[in-house]
Amino acid sequence: MDVHVRDLRYFVAVARELHFTRAAEILYVSQPALSKQIRALERQLRVTLFDRDHASVRLTRAGNALLPHAERILASWDAATESLAKASDCTLVIGMHTSPGRGLLPRVRAQWSQAAQTRSSNCATFPGATRAEDLLTAQPTRRSCGSPSNSRRTGG
Repeated sequence: MDVHVRDLRYFVAVARELHFTRAAEILYVSQPALSKQIRALERQLRVTLFDRDHASVRLTRAGNALLPHAERILASWDAATESLAKASDCTLVIGMHTSPGRGLLPRVRAQWSQAAQTRSSNCATFPGATRAEDLLTAQPTRRSCGSPSNSRRTGG
């Protein structure tokens, strides 16, 4: 069975903190869940990664050997997901009822433009679309929403 990225994140957090409770707080998980995941990782790898006693946690030789590899894998994975986020072509569709949408939509566009300065946004309104089903047949009216690289559509 393959080790998951989450398991490596958990291992690295405990290795850096040398304290399960502090690592759990950093990871926003419970300490028992973190301990259980580390034990499962140790079983899966067939090594002991940490020496534990009631007062301290220390990396074993196996833990010290794994740590630089785990850090490199996590850094590489983070770089890959960042590259994917920059390269993704995605569409955000926001549907609003006409009445409240008239006042709300300009504010949503303005906030989206500020938050997504590096993305281009194309907004589309669907005149005459009063129900979700109408969006399937309505012809959009497109215009720029004012931020600069991915395509965005807003239905209102």
